[in-house]
Amino acid sequence: MTSPYRDIPVTGDLEHQMHHYTDKEEYDRLLPAAIEIRDPLPTSFPKNTDTKYLDGLRGLFAVFVYVHHFIAAFTIDTELGFGWEGNYYITTLPFIRLPWSSGGPVGVAVFFILSGYVLSVGTLRKLKSTKTRDARRGIVSALIRRPLRLYIPCMLVSLTVALLLQVPGFLLDENFSVPQPTLGAQLYDWWWSTIDYLSLMRDHVPGGYFYNGPVWTLPIELKGSILVYSVLTVLSLGVSGVDYRVPHMMALFIFGCAAIMLQMRWKWTMVLSLFGLVLAILDVWPLESRFSEKSMSQTTLLDRTPLLPQVSRLLQKLLKATSIGAQKPLRRGTLLVARVIPRPWLERLASSSQDEKMMVPDRRESNTLAIVVFFIGWYIISIPSIPDHREVALGTPGYRWLTRMTPPNYLDFEYFRYWQAWGSFMIIWSIMRLPWLQRLFMLKPLQFCGRISFMLYLTHMPYFRTLPGRLVGLFGGHVNEALKGTFWDGTLAFPDAGPKGLSSRFLLCLTITLPINMIIAKYAIRVIDQPGVKLGRWITETIGLDQRKPKKQEVIVLPK
Repeated sequence: MTSPYRDIPVTGDLEHQMHHYTDKEEYDRLLPAAIEIRDPLPTSFPKNTDTKYLDGLRGLFAVFVYVHHFIAAFTIDTELGFGWEGNYYITTLPFIRLPWSSGGPVGVAVFFILSGYVLSVGTLRKLKSTKTRDARRGIVSALIRRPLRLYIPCMLVSLTVALLLQVPGFLLDENFSVPQPTLGAQLYDWWWSTIDYLSLMRDHVPGGYFYNGPVWTLPIELKGSILVYSVLTVLSLGVSGVDYRVPHMMALFIFGCAAIMLQMRWKWTMVLSLFGLVLAILDVWPLESRFSEKSMSQTTLLDRTPLLPQVSRLLQKLLKATSIGAQKPLRRGTLLVARVIPRPWLERLASSSQDEKMMVPDRRESNTLAIVVFFIGWYIISIPSIPDHREVALGTPGYRWLTRMTPPNYLDFEYFRYWQAWGSFMIIWSIMRLPWLQRLFMLKPLQFCGRISFMLYLTHMPYFRTLPGRLVGLFGGHVNEALKGTFWDGTLAFPDAGPKGLSSRFLLCLTITLPINMIIAKYAIRVIDQPGVKLGRWITETIGLDQRKPKKQEVIVLPK
């Protein structure tokens, strides 16, 4: 059988060769990467765009938020600082205290920064590839889909809570919304409460929405998204291509504005979204490229391996044979090499000489800086963060000077937001430069937590009003007023041994309740989350902003 490669002459007019194949996809598949029409050779290899480790980071902090809220049913001592008025629990130590005490506020800060990064990085990559028109269409499409993506799951979860409130005794009522006399009154109250609270024209604070407490962050998330899209639209007017100078100037300007906003207490939540945008700019146009075209993160073994002159001459011949203007047909072996080795690599290999010295860059300096920044940020976000109790942070050894340095315009109920914003930014910046930490967040359990993080965040507080609230009383902990004298009132009580935050009763309840909530969150993705995603996608496809995905064609196998 004759090989199909033998009949592919390589000339300057690639469209003229299309008559050799009736199937364009087959032609594109056979076309080697080395003979594709390309832009001029870039000065560096593209950076790895795999950011799945950020999903793992989001998943980890979603679990921290869960633990932080759940432990309130057992003790509040873990909120105190280590050494404050005789408090010396191990779970209140700096660094260690994060899941039990600071996990909730820090988780919110991390979510906002990651959101700003994720919303902007795709558009910035299009701008770098000079696809300005596609970038702007993507911004408009995202602006349509974003409210549906955030609000539809929120409304469905809170509607479920409203319906369950009409089931007598199913949801515990302590510190939450109470049932209305009738189903109609309940739905009326739910509708107007939800519409009012999700409005972007009002302030949103923790605990302001009684049907589901964590929902307070979603309108703020939407405001931050609109801010990011607005800044991206402005960037699309002047940023295009691989040149890093304008993006770096814009990143510096945005970072400076964000720092001023944070210092003056102008919407710290919006500052976090801008921090995410700055990180995205520095990821798409790496800062290292400003100082060296062969930076630590961009050089490869091909850049630092000396080649013998014979090999260099051989590669020169191969490069000439695979050039666009070559008139001779490619041989089978040449075509195979051209398909395996991309043309930019061939050019680098061919330009190497025997006189080059083996030069292996030392990454220790950059890694050391990232590690130092990571631990400083980790220490900062561990600041005691009890609203309206600044005195706890002032009385905690190691955080007194940090608390005094908080800008005076930050009120007592949010003094910790200032430092946790800076600390979260430092942590994410350093993680993006530490491969060993990225591998940690790529572990399958954390990736799973990342996939369910949004639904885990939305469902965990209503879920606490069902099984977890009953298990705490069943094992001898706090008993809800509605459960006193029932089976759930200490029937299986046992001593609560161990330090605060690691006691036997808390760990047992957490071991039972957290996996169940994760299963609920997994299936809620399909039932609650996906409808909003599909609706937004359908709208943007209908109005022509996004292309419809081609339906899979059925393959008919004919009998021989």
